[in-house]
Amino acid sequence: MTLQPDLTDIRRDLVTLLPRLRRFALAYCGQPDVVDELVREACARAVMQAPHFDGATRLESWVFSLIRTVWMEDAKKRALGAAESHANGFAQHQAILGMPAGAAASFLLVAVEEHRYAEAADILAIDVEAVTAQLALARQHFAGLTIDSAERRA
Repeated sequence: MTLQPDLTDIRRDLVTLLPRLRRFALAYCGQPDVVDELVREACARAVMQAPHFDGATRLESWVFSLIRTVWMEDAKKRALGAAESHANGFAQHQAILGMPAGAAASFLLVAVEEHRYAEAADILAIDVEAVTAQLALARQHFAGLTIDSAERRA
């Protein structure tokens, strides 16, 4: 078995996954202006590390983990105080970006990408209980938005 077909398959699959990778990266970092660079770096790492991908996990889960790793490494290099989000005008993005810390990534992985809690915990390198807690925070956040919205209409 040669490396070239596997590399070609991974590249093809990464192209197919790009919208989902961008959505996860946005939910994870909350900074629309760095999403493309974050996804680009994670995809580059996936291609470089393709020989190490054993296929035991789904490719998307592996790349989600790479996005998280790249983000964490970059966070160590820059001042964490510059985490200001630039809303792009879409209500859904604003609602997700307004979630408590960590809740957006857990919400996106479980509710949107349909990962099991355990998979989301592995991707985010946290306990399943933490994913559960973050999902509860996300639900509270959405409930608060619904109440605020209803009060404004009344």
